[in-house]
Amino acid sequence: MSSSTIVENKPAVPLPVSVALASLLFLEGGLALFFLSAARLFERINPHIPQAAGVVLGIAFIVGGLFVSGALWGGSLARLIGEPSKPAARAGGLAFAGYTLLAGVLLELVFVSLGNFLFNGPIPVHVAFTILFVPSAGLIAGLCARAVAGPLGRGEGNTRLARAVGLAGAAGFLAVNLSMLALGWRVGAPGAAERMTMITVLLTSNAGAALAGGWALGREMTRRAGG
Repeated sequence: MSSSTIVENKPAVPLPVSVALASLLFLEGGLALFFLSAARLFERINPHIPQAAGVVLGIAFIVGGLFVSGALWGGSLARLIGEPSKPAARAGGLAFAGYTLLAGVLLELVFVSLGNFLFNGPIPVHVAFTILFVPSAGLIAGLCARAVAGPLGRGEGNTRLARAVGLAGAAGFLAVNLSMLALGWRVGAPGAAERMTMITVLLTSNAGAALAGGWALGREMTRRAGG
């Protein structure tokens, strides 16, 4: 399909909206589904197998789920603009699983190294959460967008694309995070563990990152097609 096709045959739903919704459905939806499913699976099998084996199985389940989610996302973007879906699906799956796993490992290292300072130091826990997770969400959004840009035929200027999508994703995460805080969902507050506050805020804020980052990616895709 030529680069002008997307402009000549404009869809009923603007491309930025379609990409934002696809990102919310497949990336955030997949992350929430497989994370919560892995937690439930771990609860069920943990009493019957060694703890280390349970952790490995849980991680493998999540990573596999992330790959499927990213592949569905990349493939859906390709279909929106009439490009072959398999290359974009492969790139999306590898990027989403790989970058999310890498971010998780790095954050875990930060928690292990600076846990006492973060949770008992002068910085409130919810502030430390925001400082760590806002850039993480932005980096994942930007890098995943960069990974699928080539297979989508929008590979020129990848650094600019990654920056635009990453900043939008970080802003979306921050906006929802601050909104949740204003509504009383404060990470580290008394009773926060019982309410699963951190998980709730993280998943909800990730939805904001997916929508904002997806919208920015759709805008870039439209611009590069000449629209």
